[in-house]
Amino acid sequence: MILAHLATTFAHVPASLAMYFEEAQVSFSVMGLWGNMGWLARCVVILLFIMSIWSLAVIIDRALYFSAARKQSREFAPKVAGALKDGRLDEAIKVADRSKKSHLAEVVTAGLQEFRSFGSGGSITPEQVESSKRALERSEAIVHAKLKRGLGGLQKDRALSHSGGGAGAL
Repeated sequence: MILAHLATTFAHVPASLAMYFEEAQVSFSVMGLWGNMGWLARCVVILLFIMSIWSLAVIIDRALYFSAARKQSREFAPKVAGALKDGRLDEAIKVADRSKKSHLAEVVTAGLQEFRSFGSGGSITPEQVESSKRALERSEAIVHAKLKRGLGGLQKDRALSHSGGGAGAL
């Protein structure tokens, strides 16, 4: 008797579910999803789209920059090594000045110019060596900042989308 009562009570459930699924058809096309979004969800999608375009622009810019820097550095290293081996400091600096995109040339040039500023007085003093090291370190910090240009924004975007209070929480 209990089973008969349950059967009559829940007999209309399959029909109700069928009507619900017929009415709630959701299209998974881009326009269908856009049409079903509220204004907040649309704002999030627009923000994510802008962040994606920015990320692609930075990726392309850095790839081109690193490619040119790598190519010029590979050409620069043997030329400057040969000039320094033969004791031609001015020639090594000229070679470095012609390699404008090379990160290696930029750092080495700073050290060579600092070394040259002491003149060619014969023996090398510890002050010359220390001063050249400091120039190399300063130049290395500048080049490091150039190489990281644009990447800080990507880290902020990533942190925003992964944090509990940013766009990732919506």
